[in-house]
This record gives sequence, C-alpha cells and structure tokens, in this order.
Amino acid sequence: MNRIGIIGSLLLMMLILWVPTRVLFISVEGNETVPERRILEAAEVSGICFGASRREVRSEKVKNRLLSAVPQLQWAGVNTSGCTAVISVRER
Repeated sequence: MNRIGIIGSLLLMMLILWVPTRVLFISVEGNETVPERRILEAAEVSGICFGASRREVRSEKVKNRLLSAVPQLQWAGVNTSGCTAVISVRER
C-alpha cells in the first residue's frame, strides 16, 4: 500500500469515528404556526447547530432557551440519534 492509500485509510477511519459524535442534521416537529426558522435560531443559541458535539447538547438547557425565546411554545424537547437532532415542540 502506498503513502496516499495509508493516509486515505487513516482519514476515513477518523471520519468514521468522528461523524457519529456530531450533529449534522437538525429537524423540527410539532410546529404549526411558529416558523421553523425561528425555532432553529433559538436552538442555535443554546448550542444545537451543524457540527455541534452530541455530548454537549443538554436537553434541559435547550428546552429552557426555546421556551424563553419563543413564547408561543408550551413545551420543547430535543433528542439526538446518530448525527441527527430532532427538536420536538408543542405550541400553546
């Protein structure tokens, strides 16, 4: 195996180990009248954004920030699975 192959294999292994620990996709469910963009902006302030560490996503912190930033929300929660974060909300 040549140097390029070894370097490529090492990079691939690093990506395989790194990608599942990051948030790469974010979706919002449960909103009907509140724009998804507004919820995503509030979530970004609390640490949920592209490339964020899944370990650093704190559901309680996100919930509190969302409820204070978007008064039309009655309830909010966040679940992570793989590299996807799903923000679930319930409107008043």
